[in-house]
Amino acid sequence: MLKGISFDFWDTLFIDDSDEKKRVDLGLCSKAEERFHLLKTHLSLKESLSSSLKSAINYEKEWFESEWKSFNRTPSVEKRIKKICESLKVDPRRDSILELASKFENLEVEIQPDPFEDCFNILKELSKEYKLAITSDTIYTPGQGIRKILKDHGMFDLFHCFSFSNEVGVSKPKKEIFFNTLENLELAPKEVVHVGDRFYNDVFGGQRSGLSTVWLNLKGHTQGEEVQEVKADFEIRSLSELPRVLKKL
Repeated sequence: MLKGISFDFWDTLFIDDSDEKKRVDLGLCSKAEERFHLLKTHLSLKESLSSSLKSAINYEKEWFESEWKSFNRTPSVEKRIKKICESLKVDPRRDSILELASKFENLEVEIQPDPFEDCFNILKELSKEYKLAITSDTIYTPGQGIRKILKDHGMFDLFHCFSFSNEVGVSKPKKEIFFNTLENLELAPKEVVHVGDRFYNDVFGGQRSGLSTVWLNLKGHTQGEEVQEVKADFEIRSLSELPRVLKKL
């Protein structure tokens, strides 16, 4: 019997980068440009080093992608900034790095992304029947920031627990992050379904952890060849379809 629902956050409940249009409307630069300017200012880099900074940022992005995709962990923003400094061969004080990391982490908290249409009402209704959880990887905004976004949208109290990669220490599809959710829900794998938009992270990760899965396939993607043997229990194209398919589990 289904008793709990685990959700991914980005592009499942909230629309990734939907805050970028808000930034444009406010006359602000993009988040990537803002991070560039913050780095340049905090590291006291001369204009002549702009090209080197861009190269260092690209180096760090490749490193982060490797850590995330190959080793299933999402390094903290502090570590990411240190990687950029390492590439630039600069050694700022730790308090300066922490201040910079805080600014990076709060960009999406200060100007927030939008939830999907009717997200609040769907979650509110589901919370009456099931224990809800979030099991999500974090890129720039850590779990603390995502909790603030949920609170500001009146959704925080609808959830029983949260498992964020920066707090658990591993990212999806690792079993440990799903097991952390199960432990906090106090439910068995067969009693929980995981809902997410990334086939490998969410469907493959959820199923190998013993959960049922619903693939929120927003863009009509096909699953990756590396997991052809895996099939989601259900595939939906919008969050509004979820209550209907849950009745079949």
